[in-house]
Amino acid sequence: MIDRAVSKWECGKSLPDSSVMLELCETLGISVNELLTGEELEMEQYSKQAEANLLNAIKQKEESYKRLLRLEIVIGITGTAVFLAVLFVAVLGHAYWGLPLWAMITLSAVAVAMFLAFTLLALRIEQKGATTNAEHAVIGMSRHMVRSSLPRMSIEAG
Repeated sequence: MIDRAVSKWECGKSLPDSSVMLELCETLGISVNELLTGEELEMEQYSKQAEANLLNAIKQKEESYKRLLRLEIVIGITGTAVFLAVLFVAVLGHAYWGLPLWAMITLSAVAVAMFLAFTLLALRIEQKGATTNAEHAVIGMSRHMVRSSLPRMSIEAG
């Protein structure tokens, strides 16, 4: 772990990576819920705080997904505009400005290559977004499991 990551956790800008969260909690001798809240919790606070932590995690993931979606839209529009502009210049250059055929073919190939690059970048972002959606499903299942297990925990504790 690096200092910047810990600082972001402390400032509430991000959450610890789930792959290190359990190990970190074991090392500190606290629960995940206590790690996320930054304070020691009594059993009666635990249920409310667990829901608040899950909602906060979902909100952060949704905001991240929305940023990715906006980026994907910008990349798609930019890629299409660049493709059409270069293709337009290639065709008009050949038809009206005396651009040699080899130059038109080269410009067309560049346009196609740029379009493919933008498309691959957008697909990569979409793949990351799909991962985010899968995480939403896991968080939803976790929330259901927490809700269904908390009453039993309070009965067992009482």
